Amino acid sequence: MEIEEIYKAFNESEGVSTDTRTIKKNQMFFALKGENFDGNKHIADALEKGAAYAISDNPHIAKGNEQIILVDSVLHTLQELANFHRNTVDAAIIGITGTNGKTTTKELLYTSLSEKFNVLKTLGNLNNHIGVPLSLLRIKEETEFAIIEMGANKQGDIKELCHIAEPDFGIITNIGRAHLEGFGSVEGIAKTKGELYDFLYETNGIAFINAKDSVLMQRAPTGLEMVLYNRHEYDFANNKIGLLKIKKSSIKADQWIETKLFGNYNLQNLIVSIDVAGYFGVEQEKIHKAIERYTPNLMRSQITEINGANFYIDAYNANPSSMVLGISNFVSLEGSKIMILGDMKELGPEERKFHEEILASIPKDFDGEIYLIGEIFASIPSTYITHYNSVSEFLESFDLESFKGQKIFLKGSRSIKLESIVSAFEEL
Repeated sequence: MEIEEIYKAFNESEGVSTDTRTIKKNQMFFALKGENFDGNKHIADALEKGAAYAISDNPHIAKGNEQIILVDSVLHTLQELANFHRNTVDAAIIGITGTNGKTTTKELLYTSLSEKFNVLKTLGNLNNHIGVPLSLLRIKEETEFAIIEMGANKQGDIKELCHIAEPDFGIITNIGRAHLEGFGSVEGIAKTKGELYDFLYETNGIAFINAKDSVLMQRAPTGLEMVLYNRHEYDFANNKIGLLKIKKSSIKADQWIETKLFGNYNLQNLIVSIDVAGYFGVEQEKIHKAIERYTPNLMRSQITEINGANFYIDAYNANPSSMVLGISNFVSLEGSKIMILGDMKELGPEERKFHEEILASIPKDFDGEIYLIGEIFASIPSTYITHYNSVSEFLESFDLESFKGQKIFLKGSRSIKLESIVSAFEEL
């Protein structure tokens, strides 16, 4: 079936779904396949729950049922349909990628632009070859901007996502060390993230680039239309949590924007949201109020008070770049502190070396307690740090009552599940 016919069926439906556990009536079900699952086996369930259509690449299942649309590849059809829809609606697409900060930047920019426009954003962390199409297919006729987060685990990923989303504007937050197992090197990361700039250059799009990031400036192709941000002097005041001071701009030097974000490494995320929203004509006062209202979630730069303890939670993901920044910021805080660090995943054959560098980055005069969780950290000898192989092992032997009155920093890869520590403390 041609994509135009499938698009007609899509318009007759009420959105798309890839999961029968959450599918809603009249949605279009895409029977995706993976290493350990086959959506074709759940088509009957999807139709029984009220799906308008099901997209299948199994001719035996599709035979004789007009609600089942047979295609060569369900994944390719999902991507092609998303691209077709993207070129049917009028929304401007802003693509965001980068090693660190892309989700927080997406959330802040969404919050700021929403003060003036009808804006759609990537939900959660749906930023891969499946998540990006699903995000695009949520765009409505009234949508004016769609902020699409683009993640990458290997070279070529951003190029693929660009050809699906066809962004009009692009932001690379930064280039650091993450997913080295797939990229092979930092140079590989730079090449892959830079595929967003390459696409914008080829399609006459516009890139928002940090004027003070020499790596990004050098990566931009000659002739790429650029809008430079971060051209004023911004700073957190005395490393205090959640304060942003703006100097040499349209705001008075003594005016502050209070935020609920933890970590001065979020300064760049705040700057890009302020400057890009301003570029599109959102009034500065409205941007500042939007930022003050924004509350981080998804275990990213969160500050939460529980049972007399202040948790600084940045445990959705971790890589050497973000880990060093997080540690640096936390150790500068005043008061009694506990640092709990989890393993960093997907770093390739040099993973042990990167973990050793993290330990070396902790100041020797840090006067708080340090606990390491994960098999990689546990394999590194240390006379002054307590190691645990897992969170469950930590919880079995650690007295959580000692958290009370403390500042606790949690940073590690998602698979370590450091959030379980917070849940256990809540139950005290």
